[in-house]
Amino acid sequence: DEGTLTLSASHFDTGSTTASLSGLYPWSGAAELSVEIGSSDLREADHLQQILRGLLHPGESVSLLSLEGSGDLGGVLTGRMPALTCPGRFRGADVRFREVAFGRLDAQGVIDAAHMRLETFHAQQGSSEINGEVILDLTEPASGWSFDGTINAWPASDIGGLIALGFDVTGALSAAGSVVSEDGQYTGQGTITVEAGSINGVSFDEGRTEVVLRGHQAELKSIVISRSDANVSGQLQLDSGARRLVGRLEGSELPLAAFGREGFELQGVARGELQLTGTLDEPTLEMTLSAPKVSLGKTTIGAGRLEAKVDRGVVAAKLTLEDPAFKLEAGSRFRLSSGNPFEGEVHWQGADLGPWVRVFR
Repeated sequence: DEGTLTLSASHFDTGSTTASLSGLYPWSGAAELSVEIGSSDLREADHLQQILRGLLHPGESVSLLSLEGSGDLGGVLTGRMPALTCPGRFRGADVRFREVAFGRLDAQGVIDAAHMRLETFHAQQGSSEINGEVILDLTEPASGWSFDGTINAWPASDIGGLIALGFDVTGALSAAGSVVSEDGQYTGQGTITVEAGSINGVSFDEGRTEVVLRGHQAELKSIVISRSDANVSGQLQLDSGARRLVGRLEGSELPLAAFGREGFELQGVARGELQLTGTLDEPTLEMTLSAPKVSLGKTTIGAGRLEAKVDRGVVAAKLTLEDPAFKLEAGSRFRLSSGNPFEGEVHWQGADLGPWVRVFR
């Protein structure tokens, strides 16, 4: 009609996904086409949107969003082919994106052939929330994304689905900052706190740090990790590409029981320092621990100091125990693999060795 194509409400129904399109497409000027899509199977809807965007943007390489769950999209197609854009709002339930669970999702933004720009993004699982701005690369193969916002008490294990950390982290993660992912490399910075968590199976009450990301490298500054009365602080640099690390950590109120064997009855608290170098798979550790009072069970055996180095699975250690009446020095070298006996030598003066023999038994 007068150079304008008018579409009455057109419907498409697969059983799991319904879609409708209506509006105006003029001979010249911008189109205005209302789009409504609802789906109980976002994997199916994901394939349909890929086909639709391919038709609306001929010549462009478009990708799947890798979505699962259920949801609906309402928006308006504007512009002209092949450069149509769709400002709109998406709401979903039990949503998974690239294998990461996001729960209930509410987002508003603009979709075109190359990008999805979500100016407002809200995801919620129970009391856990993510809020911010998200941009996704929709070209084929899709890999890039960015986030600028806040995270509140989100499962830390989900982060590994989006960022290759190089180690396993669990707990409730809260963060504020920005990150850009492109071709498996990351740029960004922010602050992170993890509560009731663990790193590679070692549990803690709370950990926090400032993070700077540059490509495959991550710098963790102002690290503070606490467990009961024990505290560890320092800094760490990781390279997930070369799988290398370097760092320095200091600890206070460290329970000696954590460094003994099961049934060892080692008691006391220590201060310590740890230097880390080498690779993520086989790090080199240089450690010193000092405790003003060391006990085995009910027997107090004086002040203690431990110096140890772990290099390529081999441990070299020196232990000193002393008080004004006696002194004991022990040195050993052994491999961490199972089945290797504890071997070394012991020198002492001025004391009955009975309580200490258990250290090496």
